[in-house]
Amino acid sequence: MSEGQLNTMSGIEQAGQDAGDAFTTGIEDVKKSLETPLSGETTLGKMVGAQLDLTNEETKYQVNSGVPKKAAKELQNVGSAINQAAR
Repeated sequence: MSEGQLNTMSGIEQAGQDAGDAFTTGIEDVKKSLETPLSGETTLGKMVGAQLDLTNEETKYQVNSGVPKKAAKELQNVGSAINQAAR
């Protein structure tokens, strides 16, 4: 996400979409890491590692989706201020 991307509403929407896509990919990767061989067994270490990976993915998503949300709110505030000034 670039600073310039957050200057337009379409850029903000794209940044939010990118955050969601990255989150989905990350979660799918965690799921794949838990897929077991034919024995159907997994280890406690793998499960703990997967939980840490899930926490990491969620944190990245919260940060990456929060920035576009804040930028959209700021654009709305600017629009409201312009409308009030025009009255």
